[in-house]
Amino acid sequence: MCIVREQISDQIPHLERFAMSLVGHSRRADADDLVQDCVERALVKAEQFEPGTNLRAWLFTMMRNLFLSGKRHDKVRSAHVELVSKQEMNSRPADQAVSLLLKQTDRAIKTLPKKDQALIRDVAVYDMPYQQIAEARNERVGTLKSRLSRARIKLRDQIGFAVNDSDFSMAA
Repeated sequence: MCIVREQISDQIPHLERFAMSLVGHSRRADADDLVQDCVERALVKAEQFEPGTNLRAWLFTMMRNLFLSGKRHDKVRSAHVELVSKQEMNSRPADQAVSLLLKQTDRAIKTLPKKDQALIRDVAVYDMPYQQIAEARNERVGTLKSRLSRARIKLRDQIGFAVNDSDFSMAA
């Protein structure tokens, strides 16, 4: 095994030339990385080398396989990055539109009387049942629903949107 290690180190100049031919002469750092990966793998798998066979061919095969695996990995990674970038680009306008709508809604809510602000908060944010809100305020449920309906109409008028089936669409 010690002999194989020495023989591997003797092959490094050949590995460097082969790596340059694989990655291109302008990419010296990539070639150096490929040589290092190949030597590292060869040292780890030195016991798998069969004495009496061509060590250089074994190393070159290993390097070529590492290079091709790296290319496949790069291709998959770039496809993933491209897909994620497209998804982010497609999601940004929606996020911005929702953010703008939330800011407009918040400003509109602040123009309502404090009692109506609290009512909208209890219904929309805390998702409290009408009966529970009515009991806490010592009001009838019908009165509470009427007040809530008027507050919602004021909000829709201020924001310029109509709410239909939980979907926002521009009011005409």
